Amino acid sequence: MKNSINLMTAKGGGLGIDAIWFSPFFPSPQAGFGYDVSDYCNIDSDYGTHEDFDQLVEESHRLGIKIVLDLVLNHSSDQHKWFQESRKNKTNSKADWYVWADPKPDGSPPNNWLAVFGGAAWTYEPQRGQDFLHNFLPEQPDFNWYNLAVREALADVVRFWMKSGADGFRLDTANYYAYDRQLRDNPKRPENSELIEDGQEANPLSQ
Repeated sequence: MKNSINLMTAKGGGLGIDAIWFSPFFPSPQAGFGYDVSDYCNIDSDYGTHEDFDQLVEESHRLGIKIVLDLVLNHSSDQHKWFQESRKNKTNSKADWYVWADPKPDGSPPNNWLAVFGGAAWTYEPQRGQDFLHNFLPEQPDFNWYNLAVREALADVVRFWMKSGADGFRLDTANYYAYDRQLRDNPKRPENSELIEDGQEANPLSQ
């Protein structure tokens, strides 16, 4: 953040931009390059402080530059206090804040869903005796967006940063907020379907 402030101060109004889009700068174990957030309302010390952010907002707005933040609200870090509580058992206050399901009788995952980066989209948590859903890394458990308390808590995160001066947000992986609540297996793709998407091999179990 200091570098951004120094650059704007040096260049004045001559940057030729009207917005700055920041990747996640929140505290994170960095299993997913910062997209595994362990505290949504703080700033990782590697990037600066709240005072630095306040100064950044003030200088940016003085120059007519908007501040846009990447918000990762599909999942948190497995080190977030909400998940640490949720994983303990099925009766705690955060028990339904993430997507949990019983494994099959043979111990395999609840269904055939695959993670974006490969492998099953489920990981077994022995402490709770259930699997949790992660569309990305096992260190990035998915929130249960069907839970009103979760939506309210994440809305509070948005409000916090708006009050701190953010002008807008990019909602990372928002297309994963919803899921099939019946947890049915994904059907196989038709044999003649395209198996390459965006230069990568497509998920063979989605249409």
